[in-house]
Amino acid sequence: MVKHESFSVETDEGALADLHSRLRETRWPSEPVGADWRHGTDLSYLKCLTTYWLHDYNWSAAVDRINGFRQFITNVPLDCDTLDLHFIHEQGSSSDRLPLLLLHGNPQTHLMWHSVAPNLAQRFTVYCPDLRGYGESFKPPATADSTPYSKRNMARDMVQLMAHFGHAEFAIGSHDRGITHIGFYNRKAPTFFVRWKNGHIGTTEQPHLFVVRDKPGECDDVLQPQLDGERF
Repeated sequence: MVKHESFSVETDEGALADLHSRLRETRWPSEPVGADWRHGTDLSYLKCLTTYWLHDYNWSAAVDRINGFRQFITNVPLDCDTLDLHFIHEQGSSSDRLPLLLLHGNPQTHLMWHSVAPNLAQRFTVYCPDLRGYGESFKPPATADSTPYSKRNMARDMVQLMAHFGHAEFAIGSHDRGITHIGFYNRKAPTFFVRWKNGHIGTTEQPHLFVVRDKPGECDDVLQPQLDGERF
C-alpha cells in the first residue's frame, strides 16, 4: 500500500444544472384511484420529494459538511493492480486511542457515520471507509462469480487499510453488509475476536459488531471502558 493522499468532494455545476432541468421537465403519470404504496411509490410523495430536490436541498451546504471531515484516498493491492479506497480519518487529542473502524451497509457509504464520527473521535481514532464498489472507492469490473466484490476481498481491503496506519489491533463498528463480511477477518487476521453488541448508532436500529484483536475472555477488559451503553 502506498501513502494516502488528501481528498475533497467537488461540485459539478453542469451536473447539478442537468439534474434541475430533468426535475423541472418531469412528466407525471396519472394515478389510479385507490393506489397506495403496494403499487409503487405514492405519486404525491414523489412530487413532494422532487420539489424538495429542486428548490430546497442545498447541495453546496452538503458538500461543505462532507469536506468538514479529513478525507483521504489510498490503495490496496488488487491482483496485479491496485484498488483506491476512500475514507475519512478523525483522531482525537490522544495518539494512543483505540482505533475504531466503522463499516457501512448497502446501499450506503461512509456518510452514514457522519453524525456520530466527531463524538466517537473524542474517544477513538476513527476510520470510516467506503467499501470497494461504494461511494468514492474504486469499483472493479463485475464478474459472473462476483469475486471482485466478495466478502473475503472486502475484509482483506479493510485489514490492509488498518495495517497501513500501523494498527494490528482495532475495534469495528459495523452495519448491514459491513457485518456480513466480518467473519472473514478471522482468516485475514486469525487472532481477531468477535463480540456482539446490540444498540443504536445514529438512526440505525440493527445489531452491530464490535471486534477487537484479543484473546476470548479478555475482550470486555479492552472494549467495555470505551464502549459503554450510554454512548451507543
